[in-house]
Amino acid sequence: MAGSPFVLGRRRFTAVGMTASAFSTTGVAHAQSADSYPNKPIRLVIPFPPGGATDIVGRLAGRHLGEAFKQPVVVDNKPGAGAAIGAEIVARSAPDGYTLFTGSPSSLTINQSLYDNLPYKPATDFAPISVVANTPGVLAVNPKVPAATLQELIALAKSKPGKLTYASSGNGNFQHLVAELLKGKVGIDVVHVPYKGSAPALADTVSGQVDMIIDVVPSAAPLAQSGKLRALAVTTARRSELMPDVPTLDELGVSGFDASSWYALVAPAGTPPAILDKLAGEITRMVKTPEMRAELLKLGAAPVGNTPVEAKAFIDAEAARWGALIRANGIKPD
Repeated sequence: MAGSPFVLGRRRFTAVGMTASAFSTTGVAHAQSADSYPNKPIRLVIPFPPGGATDIVGRLAGRHLGEAFKQPVVVDNKPGAGAAIGAEIVARSAPDGYTLFTGSPSSLTINQSLYDNLPYKPATDFAPISVVANTPGVLAVNPKVPAATLQELIALAKSKPGKLTYASSGNGNFQHLVAELLKGKVGIDVVHVPYKGSAPALADTVSGQVDMIIDVVPSAAPLAQSGKLRALAVTTARRSELMPDVPTLDELGVSGFDASSWYALVAPAGTPPAILDKLAGEITRMVKTPEMRAELLKLGAAPVGNTPVEAKAFIDAEAARWGALIRANGIKPD
């Protein structure tokens, strides 16, 4: 793709092939490596700057793993190119369990369908470990929109096709894709207004320049609680603990609707399954602790914790769903 931000000129595939070959070992060797793993510091790459949700969840996971394994987990923030810089670093690392990655829908499922020149392949370059947590989206409207419920909003949109607008933080992101998924499910025609980030998208929805938005709970909840937005539904199968009075789309008749932003821990492809299982076991134990639940709730996130097999099945299903939606709607990056 001409002008794609992912043509980075950083490909070192020969060295990668040699590394992968060096780690092609027997099952016995894998078991032995898992028994002694880890015996040195672990590097955890986070593809965004410090302070965001992905960074916070990654650091929480890293702190727990360090305490459980009695080895330092060194967080390495590598932002840029829509998470591709950090993702490529991990994809090209040795598959020994000592370089891990905190991924999200964009880096692990969405970008591969948006960009032609992505310098890594999420489906084959990573071995999922565990989905750590997920965050619901919230469908919210400006209070001046004459719709107090989802059904009233649907009726209003159907009476004025192409007139209502919704904001997002850019083409192909979570906000945009979930809104397009909902449009298709309920059969409405509302116009997408992309912004350069969530903050201006929310600001224009609050001011009434745009009619509605689907944003994650931590950002939308305070605005809804203060009356600056009217929350109509959350996008996950379960209600959010931060917004327990807001029903799910499924409850309101959009059968089976379940979409969230999520955070997963992955390793380079070829990492021994026994090491993946060991890491996943600690993540699952971590998310069950009261301390972790409290930390995640501050982010509006719900703990998940699952096995590598379950995590892979989930990520593969997400990639298929968003890829189909992107192709069907001809969605292109900004």
